[in-house]
Amino acid sequence: MIKRNFVLNKLKKNKAVIGTWIVVPSIISVDIITSTGLDFVIIDREHGPISFETAQEMIIACESRGVSPIMRVGDIEKSFIQNALDIGNHGIQIPNISNKIEAEKV
Repeated sequence: MIKRNFVLNKLKKNKAVIGTWIVVPSIISVDIITSTGLDFVIIDREHGPISFETAQEMIIACESRGVSPIMRVGDIEKSFIQNALDIGNHGIQIPNISNKIEAEKV
């Protein structure tokens, strides 16, 4: 099934996008935040205590509101990135990249 990437669609039309971060592992928080008209939410699994299972539920909540979920992964390891994409994120944010070699590795 091909998912609709709400942020990417707007960016392709040269429209501005607005989003925010969430570090609280709560579907209710996602529901409240996504009701404000944002385009994306960054789910912070690097600094927040968000489990993999809760993150997946948060992604589903975002998508049900037409908001793109983007995950900040905990590390640049391949498995972190693949898992984040596998559970349906529309994008990922990768921390701790300090040089060109690390960026190319990702």
